Amino acid sequence: ENFSDMFFKALENTALVSQAKEALQLSLKKLAQKLQHYDAGTTASVVYLPYNPTTTIYTAVIGDSPIILGKSSHYWVSPQHNVRSNPLELKAAQERGGFYSGGYIFKGLHGNGLQMSRALGDAELHPVVSSEPEIHTHTVADGDFLLIGTDGLFDPSNENTKGSVGEIVSLIEAGADAHALVQHALDIPTRDNVTAILYRF
Repeated sequence: ENFSDMFFKALENTALVSQAKEALQLSLKKLAQKLQHYDAGTTASVVYLPYNPTTTIYTAVIGDSPIILGKSSHYWVSPQHNVRSNPLELKAAQERGGFYSGGYIFKGLHGNGLQMSRALGDAELHPVVSSEPEIHTHTVADGDFLLIGTDGLFDPSNENTKGSVGEIVSLIEAGADAHALVQHALDIPTRDNVTAILYRF
């Protein structure tokens, strides 16, 4: 509820709108600091579309709730901060002191584990689980689409997000709206929460 205020205040303190990447970095760092003592945790997937022009957009991801940018000949999928599906993220979490077992990263021999290598909150797993976002800049054009979804949309079986991204893209290209994408996951049925925001340029 507070993130948008944090972001736009950070954006006001930058000289140019083109410094949106810095504003995202600052506001997500502030958010992470506010949540650092919470035992519960969450992902964050953020897209900033400047009001005018919208030819350049900015994405920031912490965790494994993907962003997909679809273009005429290909699509881009945001990094997956998940130790099951991203070997580089698993290695980084292990280098921060974590150990991997059964698809989860742990801080010690006792306590909770997490599939995500990056998250907000999850105080018990600091510093093994990072809160550092990955931020990217993209050029968009008419006909492109942008999808933000929780992992349950892409991974109804709660096993591997990579398996169904192509299927979701095919549904969007066939005309599906956000409601239809959610319903698709519910019909499988999903074993996780499922949310979708779809924007067509």
